[in-house]
Amino acid sequence: MESRKNRLPPLAANILIFTAGDPVMLVPMVQRVFLGWDRPFLTLAADWLLEQRDALPRLLVVVPTTQGGRRLREALAELAGALLAPRIVTPGSFLKTPDADVAADWMEHVAWLETLEQVEDWAAYQELFPDPPAGGAAWAGGLAREMVQLRHALQENGLTLAAAAKLLSRSVEAGRWDALSRLEYQMERKLQAWGWQSRSRVLANGVVVSGEIAGIVLAGVTEMPPLVERAWEAWAGPITVLIGAPQPEAHAFSSLGRPLACWSERTLPWPDGTTGSVRLVADSRQQAAEALRAVSATDSASCEIALGSADTATGDELARAFTRQGWPAFHPAAERVTSGLARWFQVWSGWLTDPQLAVLADLLALPETNVLVGGRRAELADHLSRLRNDWMAIRPADLRQRIVTHRFRSVAQRELAQEILHATAALEKWRDDFLNGNFTETMTCLLDKLGHSGAATSAESTAMIAWPAEAAPLMSQVKYGPGFWIDLMLAATPPPTPQPPDGRVLDAQGWLELFFEPGKHLVLCGMNEGMVPARNAGGPWLGEAAGKQLGLIVNANRAARDAYLYQAMLEARRLDGRVDVICAKSGPGGESLLPSRLLLAADRADLPARVQFLFRDIEPPEAGLRWHADWQWHPRKAEAPQRIHVTSLTTYLACPFRFYLKHAVGMQSLEPDRVEWNARDFGNVAHEVLEKWGRNPDARDLTQPAALMAWLSAELDRIVAEWFGPRIPLAVRIQSEVLRQRLAWLAQVQAASRADGWEIIDVEAKIEIPLGDATVVGKIDRIDRHRDHGTLRIIDYKTGKVKGVESEHRQKITAASVIPAHLAGNSPAVHGGVANGKPVDFLWRNLQLPLYVISPWEPPQPMSPSTHGWTFPPPTSRPPGRVPSGSPAKSPQVSFGPLRKKSVMTTSRCSLRAGPVRRCFRAFEIFGVEHAHSSSVSSDHAPPLPPPCPPSHPAGTTTATPTAKP
Repeated sequence: MESRKNRLPPLAANILIFTAGDPVMLVPMVQRVFLGWDRPFLTLAADWLLEQRDALPRLLVVVPTTQGGRRLREALAELAGALLAPRIVTPGSFLKTPDADVAADWMEHVAWLETLEQVEDWAAYQELFPDPPAGGAAWAGGLAREMVQLRHALQENGLTLAAAAKLLSRSVEAGRWDALSRLEYQMERKLQAWGWQSRSRVLANGVVVSGEIAGIVLAGVTEMPPLVERAWEAWAGPITVLIGAPQPEAHAFSSLGRPLACWSERTLPWPDGTTGSVRLVADSRQQAAEALRAVSATDSASCEIALGSADTATGDELARAFTRQGWPAFHPAAERVTSGLARWFQVWSGWLTDPQLAVLADLLALPETNVLVGGRRAELADHLSRLRNDWMAIRPADLRQRIVTHRFRSVAQRELAQEILHATAALEKWRDDFLNGNFTETMTCLLDKLGHSGAATSAESTAMIAWPAEAAPLMSQVKYGPGFWIDLMLAATPPPTPQPPDGRVLDAQGWLELFFEPGKHLVLCGMNEGMVPARNAGGPWLGEAAGKQLGLIVNANRAARDAYLYQAMLEARRLDGRVDVICAKSGPGGESLLPSRLLLAADRADLPARVQFLFRDIEPPEAGLRWHADWQWHPRKAEAPQRIHVTSLTTYLACPFRFYLKHAVGMQSLEPDRVEWNARDFGNVAHEVLEKWGRNPDARDLTQPAALMAWLSAELDRIVAEWFGPRIPLAVRIQSEVLRQRLAWLAQVQAASRADGWEIIDVEAKIEIPLGDATVVGKIDRIDRHRDHGTLRIIDYKTGKVKGVESEHRQKITAASVIPAHLAGNSPAVHGGVANGKPVDFLWRNLQLPLYVISPWEPPQPMSPSTHGWTFPPPTSRPPGRVPSGSPAKSPQVSFGPLRKKSVMTTSRCSLRAGPVRRCFRAFEIFGVEHAHSSSVSSDHAPPLPPPCPPSHPAGTTTATPTAKP
């Protein structure tokens, strides 16, 4: 049998042509080597290169992609072990210019930006911009990026905008391209003034291949920039083209191995039977599931699988699906998530633009900030979030204002707030250095400091730290803000190369990389039109017709390339392998997708069957499926709260699990980014005003509504100033005026109540009621006493909608009522009563007022003069009621018997309705209130309470004011 070495042509040698005289050495011809397609191209190319083992160190091997080059190196290492490998590059590397005076892309971006912003008369460019560009800072930056990208596209054929305008001078777009060329001239002049030349201008002079290499090997290069293709054809050294096709296909390739247009007109194979299948699914997620089924059905090893997709989103799904099934997979083309210093500087740019506390919170959430604030970053971030939620602080000045005026509960809280101020001051110092100092020096110092955050950050810092010094000369000539330069630095610094997961056994490759996969079982996803064949985006500047006139790579070229790659990959597995092709009916966003035209390249007789198969209806992936949770949440175990607020029992009566989450675990929904008072803020401010008024002996005895209103209004202004200082948000100013009008109504009601004999004897009275192993605590907003008959009344301020006593505290149980499961059975929360002369059952919903009534309250000592020396003796025994033992988090139940026959409950309903500003522009009824002062409720309609202990109250009737939820 003829050896492999004899069957493979050697590296191209110089060709001698003899004439009548001495021999003349001519330019060597390019030699094409057809390796066949009976096996995957990677194994064929690796075998051929090993045949040239001695010449490899002097060869330059060109492969289509970087990932293909990595796979080729791995194949050579597996076959030969220790080997002096050749230098492996991609076609794009020939467009890189080593000249030191060639401007980088970010420099060209700045030049375009300056050029566009300095245009004074856009009438000269009317064919390019019929309407002058809109003002603002963003339009020039976006247009400058488009110009850089347009020139990049033209570089593949060595064209500038001026050269392209000449080639298109007879087209309908001639005027537009002429205007572009004139703008380009202005931009080039600006670059020259800065001492740079553009890469487009350098490439327009052509590409010269280095003479230091012995030969070039084009290994499976199916697409090449026209400029590079001309450079290879003009090179004086030997070029060998490795083509993954048999010799009879030679007519379908150019001299350098580029597939010709005839590939687009071919009938392409259809995998079926034992050699493969074509599968139609609903979306990318089902593509991944179907790929799993195809692999599991063959029971192939991971090293025998060639997995990939022409669609990036499907590639991500493939990597996730196979990893979940125990095959750690890696998708090299996955969209990279911004992380590390790039993410940190994006947030830092926001801090430079507008130093709000929301941006500070984002900075404290990033680990790199730890070295700038002196440690304890996570603790500071958590406390800052709570302070922003409690104080509605927006800027550092708001934080400083509230820290000075706020009454902290402990010294530790104040110290932590001071640490937040120190961290804020440190970051403000860096910001001031950026805005007012030398950008280059400040950025260098900052990168050096951030480099101490960790090993990964140190590598990123080292990669970035050279950029400020490189950009310093340009910064001295153009004036932009630090955020602009930071964005340029991030764009100019390549992101870290994504690293595969530990134990990776499979790669989800892209379309071009699959050609270099040696696996016998090919699973090919994303076979949809627009993805295979690939399609140029085009954009607003370069259409298909213009690209063809300019000699660029157009959609027709890619259609021929992809048709060849598809057939070659299928033929390589025809004898000893399998191909499963999968395409979807819809994309990740729900958009409709068409099958690739390659799947429809069939004979006339076979085409109807393929069309019927590929365009049939597919059941949505959710059809016929039952929902089930991907995971089950297990809340952490927490100790039962030892102090239970009286209002929290309402939550327990409604749902003990919500009670546990809110009051035991501490789950709360925060609103740190609000710019107006929420209902809680509105109520807190109203309560604070009324508390200060109730504690002032002179103010609380005022009987004139005008004087009382003046006092309340002044106190409201003082409290708002404590919150915000001189910079009060517009929404809060509107809300404070709403509250001021409600306080005006209260002043009238209070003046009448004071004249009627009601005197305030205590405000914010603290109560504690033992409940099993815990204690129920609360604060009674206000306790009044009548100066004539000594009757007491309890007032609880509410800024929400006010309901009656019955509807607020209990509800009548009817046939339609649903009793919570934890209250079913013989629960004290369900009790008997009478309504409309008939016995009915009631369900407790709120225990606030009943607990206030039985609470062991002690009056302040000494009593104020307004009480005329009257004292309120403390209770002599524990408050009545049946209190169960055990954990209060499980069964905080209290039962109340009927009132004494002579007792009455006086009700006074008063509403100061609260709400965000968006609710404050309704009709004037938002200031309306319900008021039924001293209306009696008979014992038949009162909530049942137990018989009281021996009298501990002065002569008179115990009174209570019903309340409503906010």
